[in-house]
Amino acid sequence: ALLSDFLIYASMFFIGLWGVFVIFLFKYEAHYVVRIFCKCSFFILRYIAKIKVEFKGEVPSGNILICSKHQSFLDILMLLYILPDSRFIMKKELVNMPILGYYARLIGCIPVNREKKGEALKELIISIKKFSSGQIVIYPQGTRVKPGEDKPYKIGAGVLCTKLKMECYLVATNAGVFWGRKSFFRYPGKAVISFLGKVKEKENIDEFMKEIETRIEDESNKLLTISKN
Repeated sequence: ALLSDFLIYASMFFIGLWGVFVIFLFKYEAHYVVRIFCKCSFFILRYIAKIKVEFKGEVPSGNILICSKHQSFLDILMLLYILPDSRFIMKKELVNMPILGYYARLIGCIPVNREKKGEALKELIISIKKFSSGQIVIYPQGTRVKPGEDKPYKIGAGVLCTKLKMECYLVATNAGVFWGRKSFFRYPGKAVISFLGKVKEKENIDEFMKEIETRIEDESNKLLTISKN
C-alpha cells in the first residue's frame, strides 16, 4: 500500500508538471493529461497492489448527469478515465489543492460550499447550466461511503436532476473493497465500475430518489458479493 500510494502520488506530481507544458505548448486538452495519470495509476495498482479495474455496461456520453456510488479515490480515477468529458461536483476545499485542484479547474469541475446548503444548490444549478456538453458527476450520498455501510441519499441530487431536465445515468461500484476510505491497506481483486443506464424522467423527487438509491445500492451490493468470492 505504501509503495503503490507513493508511486501514484509521485506520478501525479511529475505528470501534472509535464502536463502544464503539454497543454500550453501543444494545446492538448486537460482530459488527455488526466487520462495518462489514471492509466499510470491503474498500472501501478495492478502490478504493485494486485488490483485490476473493469468497466461494465454502456459508457454514457453527451451532456448528462451521472449519479454515482462513491467509495474510494479509485472510483474517481476510473470515471475520469472512461468518461469522454467528465466534470465532477466537488468540495470547494479540493479545488485549492496543488496539481489535483489545478486540473480539476481545467476540466471544469464544479466546487460547492456545503455550508451554504440551499444557496449552494442554487449556485450549482446556475453553474451546470453554463455547460452545453460533458458528463456532470454527482455523488448523491455526498461523500465516500464504506462498502456495505448504510448512509442516506441527499435530496440535493434529486433537486438537481429534476430541475435541470437533463438525462440522468446511474453508476455502481465496489472500489472501496480494495482501496478503502481512510485505509492504509490495499487488497487484491477486481474493482468494477458498472454503468446502469438512465433513470426514466420523473417529476416527483421522492420517486426519483427511491429509484436511484434502489438501483445503485442493489448493484453495488451485488458487486460486493462478487468481490468476496
